[in-house]
Amino acid sequence: MGMRLPREPWRGFVALLFRRVLLVLRGHDYAERPAAQVDEVLLQKIDVCWSVSVGLAMIDTICGASFQSLSLLLALDAGEPWRLGRALAAEGAFVAMAGIGAERRAAALIKKARELCLRVGDPKLSALLEFCTGMTKFLVGKWAEAKDHQLEAERLFADSGSALTWEALNARLYWIWSLFYLGELKELSA
Repeated sequence: MGMRLPREPWRGFVALLFRRVLLVLRGHDYAERPAAQVDEVLLQKIDVCWSVSVGLAMIDTICGASFQSLSLLLALDAGEPWRLGRALAAEGAFVAMAGIGAERRAAALIKKARELCLRVGDPKLSALLEFCTGMTKFLVGKWAEAKDHQLEAERLFADSGSALTWEALNARLYWIWSLFYLGELKELSA
């Protein structure tokens, strides 16, 4: 597919910075097209970037974020609404990893994703959006809001038939961590 994992951590960091600068320069404008009108190789690249980004999210956050930013760049070029909604939502969560200072930027990405996801109307995409919204809240220390979003994400994943996916299981995990940080030990122990 013409993509490689960086061999040294600093290369992953440089790639992330470069891609984030490209996103700022490019903006989030896109020409919407159905998947059938987008080159299949481009769609596969977007999906591979998504898989790599979520696979690395907790073990090599910088590299995961870099592939997520690439996923967003490619999704904007493709204009396919489902993948673009997914990429915007996930980018919001990755941006929120910078903490409270990135909250406004992360919230803007989530807002764009929400507008697109509501229009697409896909249950799994709506669940993923709820999960990413919860992640942004968790990462900026708003654990009560994160807890509510993750609980709703888990319900939506179950309703969509995706109760045992990476996303659904991580919604449960971040719900539990939110309970811990809130000191809600009784609910946590249950």
